[in-house]
Amino acid sequence: ISDDLTRIASNSISTSETLASAESIVESASGAPMTFDQAEAYSLQSLESLRTLAISNNQLLRPSDASAALITTLAVAEGDILNALAEVLSLIPQQRAQIALAEQGIALSSDPEIRIMLLDQTATSVKRFGNLLEPRHIDAIRTIASSAEDDEATSAAALLGALNLPTDQITPFVFTTR
Repeated sequence: ISDDLTRIASNSISTSETLASAESIVESASGAPMTFDQAEAYSLQSLESLRTLAISNNQLLRPSDASAALITTLAVAEGDILNALAEVLSLIPQQRAQIALAEQGIALSSDPEIRIMLLDQTATSVKRFGNLLEPRHIDAIRTIASSAEDDEATSAAALLGALNLPTDQITPFVFTTR
């Protein structure tokens, strides 16, 4: 057979021989498996493409169609991928995207830098699409603004400002001294 994607084997070959043959076919068809670095680079390129599509408001290829997968990945992403993923989600006009950013920002208390980035991306979403958060999220953001340290409190307060809440709900944060 001259087809690289087809192998003839007898019924008597072992399981390991069958597996080796299958791996050979897969490698012929799609190449060697990606390394971690290659997979990360591919992910970052994909997220950059989604970001570009979101900014251009492309109606044919809509990043919002991928929002469920992006939101699921947000909970496990790290480093540059987390940053790029959060930026893409901040550009998607969906309540669930804005809520996912806020919830991750509220929940990640162990790393202030990540929390700040997520709160900032939530503010970006709020500025673009309006307040889509629920009262429980706003209460948690108020708590962060009043109890967190410096930059974290500033990011939470900036998000509160972007939410366009009634003045009596944000005035205490404007005049708080640290």
